[in-house]
Amino acid sequence: MRIALLCLGSEGDVRIFVTLGVALKADGHDVMIASNPATEKLCLENGLRFLPLAGDLTTVLNIDKTSVGFGKLRIIKLLARILNEAINEQFAFLQRELLNVDAVLYHPAVFAAPHLMEALNIPGMCVLFLPEVPTRHHASCLFPANMPLKKWSNLISHYLMAQLFWTPVRRAINRNRTTLLGLHKLGHLAPLSYQPFQQIPKLITTSPAMIPLPPDWPSNVHMTGYLHSPKVEDYAPPVFLQQFLEAGNPPIFIGFGSLGKRCDEKMFSAIFTTLCKLKVRAILGGPFPGLKKEMLPDHILWIERAPYDWLFPRVCAVVHHGGTGTTHCCLKEGKPSLIVPFLLDQFYWGDMIWRLGAGPKPLPAKKFTEQTFTASLQKLIHTPSYQKRAMELSSKMQKEEGVKNALEHFYQYVRERQIHSESL
Repeated sequence: MRIALLCLGSEGDVRIFVTLGVALKADGHDVMIASNPATEKLCLENGLRFLPLAGDLTTVLNIDKTSVGFGKLRIIKLLARILNEAINEQFAFLQRELLNVDAVLYHPAVFAAPHLMEALNIPGMCVLFLPEVPTRHHASCLFPANMPLKKWSNLISHYLMAQLFWTPVRRAINRNRTTLLGLHKLGHLAPLSYQPFQQIPKLITTSPAMIPLPPDWPSNVHMTGYLHSPKVEDYAPPVFLQQFLEAGNPPIFIGFGSLGKRCDEKMFSAIFTTLCKLKVRAILGGPFPGLKKEMLPDHILWIERAPYDWLFPRVCAVVHHGGTGTTHCCLKEGKPSLIVPFLLDQFYWGDMIWRLGAGPKPLPAKKFTEQTFTASLQKLIHTPSYQKRAMELSSKMQKEEGVKNALEHFYQYVRERQIHSESL
């Protein structure tokens, strides 16, 4: 089959699709991935044909330092503005590229995908990194974690978030549906009421060890387990990193992924001062504005990057931003973590780790000070139950076969669509 993977998001998000692409290619399929231009190297390194796709959400994540304090509504407005600017290009580009495609796997951030699948009659599935499907058993992952919701309000929260993302882009999407694709316009409640959208199967790539399968999900929603990337067998760490790891007890790792650029000098100063005060061995990973390598004492090391599946087994705990991939990787490797959420679903994962008992209460970036970080870090490294709980969750996650499960559901759905088409 000729399969298109469509994903917009952070490098961690795209890496999940790359994992799917590598598995599909190993099964003999012709795989193309359309994503952020910045992820081209990642995709090509894994042998996937790459196409740049408009609507890069990561541009929102590094707008400026003041954006640490953005609320969810303002972030959503920024997302909507960027997406509206990119939607016309996205529709026109994908209409050409999907003409000869047999099936699609897409992330919901690629707003054009389900409409093109409808117009071109291409079977496909939506890949979600969050359990963001209406249910009475938990609220929307983008709702404040401390809201005292009950079963009926849990359900409403999912519908509210769906509308919050749909309403700002509805006009741009309808314009392309009618003028480019020859489809009818969709109404104000399309995410809730349009049957073709409801019939698209969904793959939820979260671990059931973290989130039990809600019994009221429809039968076309499948929780696969996390899609762990293949181990990086040929990674050779730089000598200075290997020497640091061998020079003492396992350090903690502190890194915020692509959001490291938003860790301003004040935030970095709080991290640096706390590590020096507590004399904690630590590895800092990725960009940290204000960091100068020559200022680091012997017990602190900075690295540009290293594969997490290689590095995390060699550290004792992790401080991170709460991205889906990083959060799952921490637990898979049995490491407790302190999450410093900046925006959107990172608050959900921070609250999840705390409630699971695998780390202290999340420390939001906008509340990050030397005092708050010192208190949270001490809890992280001096609470044995966090390590024990992380290891318990790891033993369950190690048994999951997320990629295998995802591909089985995908192949079965494509076969059923083919049989249905042949019978008409």
